[in-house]
Amino acid sequence: MSGRMLFIPAFLILTLMVGCSGKYKTDKHELVTGSAWPYHRGNLSSPGALPDADFGGKLDIVWQHQSNDKPAGPLTIHQGQLIYPGAKNKIRFLQLETGKYSGHIKPKGYVQSGLVAKDSLGFFATGPRKNLLKCVNLRKGKKIWDRYILDVASGMLLVDDMLIVGAGEGVLTALDVESGEEVWSFTAESRFHIPPAYSNGFIFQPGDDGTIYALNPRDGSEVFRSELDGPLVSPVAIDDLVYVADMDGNVYALDKSNGERIWQQTLDGPVWTSPAVSEGTLFVGHSGGELVALDALTGDIVWKYSTVDVIRASALVAGQYVIVGTLTGKLYSLDVDDGSLVDQRELKGAISASPLSDGSRVYVATDRGLITCFGLVPDGE
Repeated sequence: MSGRMLFIPAFLILTLMVGCSGKYKTDKHELVTGSAWPYHRGNLSSPGALPDADFGGKLDIVWQHQSNDKPAGPLTIHQGQLIYPGAKNKIRFLQLETGKYSGHIKPKGYVQSGLVAKDSLGFFATGPRKNLLKCVNLRKGKKIWDRYILDVASGMLLVDDMLIVGAGEGVLTALDVESGEEVWSFTAESRFHIPPAYSNGFIFQPGDDGTIYALNPRDGSEVFRSELDGPLVSPVAIDDLVYVADMDGNVYALDKSNGERIWQQTLDGPVWTSPAVSEGTLFVGHSGGELVALDALTGDIVWKYSTVDVIRASALVAGQYVIVGTLTGKLYSLDVDDGSLVDQRELKGAISASPLSDGSRVYVATDRGLITCFGLVPDGE
């Protein structure tokens, strides 16, 4: 009898912890809330940085949420919610301020694109077997349209009421956000496992063979291309120039008007990460365990910080601090000017998904499904 009575409260607690609160639906009043990090690396130009953030640099834990699966695609922020695409066929929504579970979407497949949103419309793509790109109404929780696209890249963009989607077969497609109808498509010799970025009136799409294509967003026509030396496995980052790194450890800066190579720097390990660029400095982590800061205009190395462990997640710049994690679960907060250590933490599980920020806080997910919010802990907690 007593054992049965003890079991019931424990079961209820577990239910709350895993977040069985049901289907996510956004509130009407939330649609006026801005989205600080709506795409895979922040905004359309994929800089991986919020230069004006007021994050304080200390890795104090504000809240943690233990999910039961690892991230399957990039995390994003929309309407005050942290959006977490999990490997077990759920897209979870957590309140930014508290980590409270708001609900989920069941995509009926492995989500590998993350979720991007425009007002009340959410877009995501499922992977092998289903291979469906879907549009859902986040207020009603209902599907608007879907479209078969094989092997969608891990991130999408919304440009001029078009959803821009890359696919492994080497096709970049623009779809009308309301109807899902194709506006244009571009086919290349490369495979597009890497999401695009947008700046200066061009869409920049990296290919796995080292080619970067610059396309006209109105009709998908090729404007120019840049042939680099090594394979590309991470998105470009765009500021005054276009920045990208290859698996051979080369970092490049390209003119974003014509693709001309401005400078090239070689690091001491393969690069699986996207650069973060902020206030004239580029930050790149490599598999040799170093985070390297480079002058964004010249490519000269400004400083290096050794984590010893492998870096697979792209770094994040939040104001005066750069945040980087490793495959052993170690997280570092460094001063952007000199690379000095400000704070560090060790989390449960590998950090292979890029951290993100809403300006005042930093959010990190590990491969064991632990989502942690770092920032200034409210008084009284």
